[in-house]
Amino acid sequence: MENVYKPAEDSDQTLRTAISLLRKICNNKDEVSIIEIGSGSGYVIGGLSRELHLMNCKHGKLIGIDINPYACKLTMQTMDEIDVIQANLLSSVRWGLDLDIIVFNLPYLLGGNKSSTIDWLDAAIYLDYLSPNLIDELLKQVMKMNYDFIILTYSSESASIIESSLANYGLIISEKVINHLFFEDIITSIIMK
Repeated sequence: MENVYKPAEDSDQTLRTAISLLRKICNNKDEVSIIEIGSGSGYVIGGLSRELHLMNCKHGKLIGIDINPYACKLTMQTMDEIDVIQANLLSSVRWGLDLDIIVFNLPYLLGGNKSSTIDWLDAAIYLDYLSPNLIDELLKQVMKMNYDFIILTYSSESASIIESSLANYGLIISEKVINHLFFEDIITSIIMK
């Protein structure tokens, strides 16, 4: 797990927020489909899968996506029912796929220095490490999907960039969870289509 971001407070906040939303959705639907972008260790998508079982709510698609090959291997070990795709964001997902929730615990810091070889931990931590326009690339792809909710987790350091990009795409935050940890706020936003 040395090349994969270890679940931390931000991961737990993302999972708790997603579970809360999942409970509301499962009260109104018999089947739920979820994609987690940047699935890392599989902590969030695996936790959501377990919660679906506890609620007796069926799942359609449960997909974990990560660009990091080591993360994909870990996510595959989480639950058999999770499909795992090694890809950049949603680039390998069929456009128009019907999804209830898209989850992404974004890299949270700015200013990563890319070297000649990819440092997978830096890619998980620094928003601009693999692409200077990661959030815009994500939102362009998300807009091609049929989804009900997006859950994004990010830090106060990158909040203005992320929230202004959401506004540029006409996406409105319907709910926010904010927790202060150490030197920053961890923000989890729910965006309804």
